[in-house]
Amino acid sequence: MRDPRHRSGDIGRGHEFPSHVTSFSASPDGSLRLSGRTEKDALMRHEAYQYVQVMELSTRQRTTLSAIVDSFAPGDGVAIPSASDLRAGDLAVSYADRSPSDSDGVTLAQSLSLFDNRVFCTTVLGTRGQRFADLSAAERERVLIDLSRSRFVQKRMLFKRLRNIALLAYYAAGGADGEHGPGSELMAAIGYPRQAPMKKPRARALRAQRPLSPARYEIDAATACDVVVVGSGAGGAVAAAALAEAGLDVLVLERGDYVSPTEAGDSDLDNLAQLYAPGPFWTENAQSYLLTSRCLGGGTALSHGGYFLPPEEVRADWAARGIETGPSLDAALTEVWHRSGVSDGAGTPSARDVILEQGCRALDLPVHPVSLADDVEPDGRWGPSSRVAAKQDAGRTWLRDAEKKGARIVTGAQARSIETQGGRARTVIARTSGGSWLTVRCSAVVVAAGGFETPALLTRSSIGGQHVGKHLHLHPTATAVGLFGETVRPWLGAPSTRFSDAHANLDGKGFGVRYETAPLTPALAASFVPWRNPVEHLNVMRQFPHLSIVRVVLRDRGAGEVVMDASGEPSVRYDLAEADRTHLRTGVDTAVRILEAAGARRIFTGQQRGGDHVPGDRPVERFLERSHAAGYGVGEIALGAQEPMSTARMASSERRGATNPEGTLWDVPNVVIADASALPTASGVHPIGVVQALALRNARALAARLQG
Repeated sequence: MRDPRHRSGDIGRGHEFPSHVTSFSASPDGSLRLSGRTEKDALMRHEAYQYVQVMELSTRQRTTLSAIVDSFAPGDGVAIPSASDLRAGDLAVSYADRSPSDSDGVTLAQSLSLFDNRVFCTTVLGTRGQRFADLSAAERERVLIDLSRSRFVQKRMLFKRLRNIALLAYYAAGGADGEHGPGSELMAAIGYPRQAPMKKPRARALRAQRPLSPARYEIDAATACDVVVVGSGAGGAVAAAALAEAGLDVLVLERGDYVSPTEAGDSDLDNLAQLYAPGPFWTENAQSYLLTSRCLGGGTALSHGGYFLPPEEVRADWAARGIETGPSLDAALTEVWHRSGVSDGAGTPSARDVILEQGCRALDLPVHPVSLADDVEPDGRWGPSSRVAAKQDAGRTWLRDAEKKGARIVTGAQARSIETQGGRARTVIARTSGGSWLTVRCSAVVVAAGGFETPALLTRSSIGGQHVGKHLHLHPTATAVGLFGETVRPWLGAPSTRFSDAHANLDGKGFGVRYETAPLTPALAASFVPWRNPVEHLNVMRQFPHLSIVRVVLRDRGAGEVVMDASGEPSVRYDLAEADRTHLRTGVDTAVRILEAAGARRIFTGQQRGGDHVPGDRPVERFLERSHAAGYGVGEIALGAQEPMSTARMASSERRGATNPEGTLWDVPNVVIADASALPTASGVHPIGVVQALALRNARALAARLQG
């Protein structure tokens, strides 16, 4: 079945292409510049602490940006640098401009223009005829505080966007600086040590592992295969392995890079540049921050390594929707658990996990071990490098199996369209990071590009029907932050070894919340700690080693949608349904009680107007009343989301979903969806395990059809 005709420019088995070399040039101001959108990924891979400005801003916009970021993070005027000292404004622009969607950069540029407009500043910000940059530091602070507390959603949205990007840039810039740069002073002030070099025996062991051999493609060309697999994450990797095992010629297209265990960086900036997708960053209403992968191995390279069986309520719901959730799913789950090296859940708890467990037990809430697929050392730092090095992710398991069976892997190649003829997929067109086009002729396509990119690809290709992009679930996550007297060091240890499902079924139908913890880096912690003024925020961050969190993960009943923006990229529309807000409120209340029971001295909920709770000063009920009044709507509470699901869902009929129960598009029968997009509803637990099981089952069904 394999096409032996590899012409000049074709990607042949075992053929390696030279990596793209980015050209840099110096600007008059000393910063680095490079041309073309594809080079933006390199802007964060810096050794000399220099940032690239691709978006063109006027002098006035730059002045306004500096005023904004310094208002959020002015430093202390003595030892701790300001945002401008760290060139956080440049990084904020670079980060927004790195997005494949034009809207992110446009939104930032428009915001800067508005803050430089006297009419806007007077009528909306109340500056009495002054531009934002012309105000005193105290006046600028007042403007931002007023925005955050406004009764108008649009003002709160504006504040949220500016806050997110300013604090992300400030703490990411500080963590990326050298040992003697100004950023090191910020990291020292908050007690965050630089990553120690990997121990030599560990590094040697990792280098000894046979790395994958993905190709990168630099010139226009065409090739052919039996099956194109779009995406290399949980579903794509498993599908590739199953199809290659069946003797089919498989070509995997991954838009991100291959980051080997010895190449991964150790800072927030490395994390953003190497492993995470450059957008979309937020839902359109700025309520939820979005983090998705863009690297070989996809979400398996970024997840906390936890594997969960689908709850019985979820199985019953899916079965009622026509999905087989009995013996065949159990067999696939067993195979996935075995190949991924999932443990029995006896992982050594981090200090964060101990806090969660102690708080739950004090409240008589059930707490359980997490089944892990990693070998992280209990005292090791859980950052980007250890995420790649410690976990049994797809790159170390399923993709390696696929490659051994002859599958070809191409990185830096984003599928832009699937061309059909006679109602069947015939060709996949991919755009490479070097700007070239790759045309792949095929007999079938497996799409596993993620909950945002999968519906975007189907929409650009005009296939999949009316349900594509609809029914979006996110598992929105709120975070309660506790400040403890003892040292926690929240960046150390396994990411999550304990969880509680005490409120996983609040409505009797399997919808509710779960409680867990997660490691913190400075940029993450800064996003969870409410910003009510710069001094208070910095004072909390100075106690970073004493912070711990309880995450409230919601199984959402309500749904959003993925739509295409003007530049042909996915944009996310999502708001919490009323029932979900009620469940989230229960979860946040309980997370506060868990932290209090575990001994926290001060507790925050991530709400702008909720204040903080100091146990012993007043009853916790008084604080929770204020928290309820602060609200859970747009701009009122910080939410995150990393698990987009159901945007090309399986269903029993074309009227109810985009695919049949085997993940096959109703309108194009040789296209199979094999990622979380295919889940009928939110899974209620981290979906990697069930996604892999469904991908395994559905890929084998596809192989049988192709070979029948």
